[in-house]
Amino acid sequence: RWDLPCVMAHRDTAGITASAPASNDSHVTTEPKKEKFPYMQTLPGYLSIFSFFFSLMMVIPFLPFMTQDFIDRPRNELGYYVGFLASAFSFGDFIASSIWGTLADRYGRR
Repeated sequence: RWDLPCVMAHRDTAGITASAPASNDSHVTTEPKKEKFPYMQTLPGYLSIFSFFFSLMMVIPFLPFMTQDFIDRPRNELGYYVGFLASAFSFGDFIASSIWGTLADRYGRR
């Protein structure tokens, strides 16, 4: 948990100001220790998301040229096939990530 320190507001002549709780408050014993965000534990997730989008952005610019060379269709139908291939790439990644997730849950670190 990442709790903010307890801050109490009191009214003075200038308006409402914020101050730390007084030492005589019985409901506040000690200020909770702030925990740091677990950057190293979330790094593999960030890297996997980055690698997916990086691979997608490396394939997308070349799809029209590869499709035009491999499929003998009129140019006005080229966009349909490029869109189909791009969505097939993303769908394949979706299926593969489900399989990798299942394998990681079963055989990964515990």
